[in-house]
Amino acid sequence: SLDCSGFVSYAWSTGNYFTTRSLPHHMISKPVSWGALAPGDIVNVAGSHVRLVEAIGTGPHGRVVKVIESSSSKRCGGVCRSSYAEFDLKISGYRPYRRLNLKTP
Repeated sequence: SLDCSGFVSYAWSTGNYFTTRSLPHHMISKPVSWGALAPGDIVNVAGSHVRLVEAIGTGPHGRVVKVIESSSSKRCGGVCRSSYAEFDLKISGYRPYRRLNLKTP
């Protein structure tokens, strides 16, 4: 099974394996503001975990980020759909990034 950064590397069609530390690289992605976060972007904590954004919604306490993430959880067989309050992601150290259009050989 793929770990979280392997899952994002695959989903983003990078052609290589990138870690949570190397995904936020100027040749792969660019930082975006939380307000500009869109489906297909990632939220990443370097050295820890990365999640692929599926949708942005609104909950009773603000924006909700729906993600697809690789997980060791048995409930979803290794790839989970989860929702997180944007505020909780921010205070947990997540940063949003958008995939650049890489040219692959």
